[in-house]
Amino acid sequence: MRIEVTKYDFSGNEDKNINFFTGISTVGTSIDLYDYLEKDGMSNINYEFEGVDSENSIYVKCSNVTLTCKSDIYNGTNLTDYFELYLQNKYIKFKANFYDEDDVLFYSGIIQTDGIEISDLRDDLLSITVLGYEKEFKEGFSNIPLLDASSLNYDMPPGTPLNIRDLYFYTAERLIKYNFGNILDDTTATFLRDIFISKNPYTYADNSRFEDYSTNTFHIKTGYKSFWLDAIDRFAWFDSLCLSMGWVWFFHLGKLVVQERRDNDFPIKHIDYNELIIRNGLTNRVEQFQCSNVIIKSGEYFRNTQIVYSI
Repeated sequence: MRIEVTKYDFSGNEDKNINFFTGISTVGTSIDLYDYLEKDGMSNINYEFEGVDSENSIYVKCSNVTLTCKSDIYNGTNLTDYFELYLQNKYIKFKANFYDEDDVLFYSGIIQTDGIEISDLRDDLLSITVLGYEKEFKEGFSNIPLLDASSLNYDMPPGTPLNIRDLYFYTAERLIKYNFGNILDDTTATFLRDIFISKNPYTYADNSRFEDYSTNTFHIKTGYKSFWLDAIDRFAWFDSLCLSMGWVWFFHLGKLVVQERRDNDFPIKHIDYNELIIRNGLTNRVEQFQCSNVIIKSGEYFRNTQIVYSI
């Protein structure tokens, strides 16, 4: 077994960009941390879940593994000096790759200097926490706005009318790669090519009479462009997408994995749709008028006193 640890220097970046996903770093030296590992000094890999509520765990908040190492010298490198524990250098981070006896990578994570503790000064033991990429991903994209997708190629679902103004779609795969780069694990996320995200809000009914609520009328109240215009950050958009679709996400060997919940062994609650009662409601009072959606069947759109187009 070997634990390859590589140092990265983020000097020159703002604090918010001291991040493997958003910052620019210089690659430093590498060591095999297994040389310093105490006997039975590696914990199991633990996974914490972030829950929407107490019974609905949606995504892996962070995975981690703890190592107990001897602050010794191997190949001329002192472990305490390598991690610069006494310099309080906030601009360095470390990547850790774990390989088994057959030299096959089985876990990847990140070491931060505040995740290293000198647990026993007498024995020179270091307690090192290796975190998964989930926390780094969330922190890195939580303050970065979505990209404007106006120049991005569209992906029209099969059977979509092509003569309807401003009715455009993108696949979930295309939008995720567009905003986050090449971090998707393509082997597990092929289903994202069949998920289409609307550019704009729209209303659909299989009947020309919108006031006939017996038809299957539905309203898509938002679209990707709505998130972009509201300056929503990339992680918030991605998290909203996963929550609304019931997907789970986590990192495996440095790659972002997105899965449908039925593709794993997480508990699933089955709902009998026959027991659900779905109604469209309209309330009209003298002092109050409430509705969920308003349909404008005809009119003109203006911009700077000029008619843009008529409906």
